[in-house]
Amino acid sequence: MKLIECANAYMALGTLMKEETDFKSAYAVARLRKKLEPHAMYYAKEEMDLVRRFSKKDGKGEPVFLERERFAFENGEAAESFNRLRDELGAVEIDETVEPIRVRAPGRITPEALCALEGLVEFEEETA
Repeated sequence: MKLIECANAYMALGTLMKEETDFKSAYAVARLRKKLEPHAMYYAKEEMDLVRRFSKKDGKGEPVFLERERFAFENGEAAESFNRLRDELGAVEIDETVEPIRVRAPGRITPEALCALEGLVEFEEETA
């Protein structure tokens, strides 16, 4: 599993954690998220270090953030370097075996979350 896939799955699992469900499903989601957490936190820290390194800075030396968690680059070369290094970071394979879990399908979920959870979470339809 690549580091970016782990980070995306971690965030998608966060959305599942907000929905009340049966114990078995809740337990499986919580355990999987906890297993992915160190890798997701590492990715977030390293990505933020890249932001600090390549972003345009304000008067206090802090990155200039734009809307929707985007930031301004110092210049075009900085943007290229940031994107290349972030892609390399995301491509790192994690040394973690992750078995897929089976959980009750949530009432609602985004297509983005479904893609992030592919291969990690198998959804069961509720039977009447």
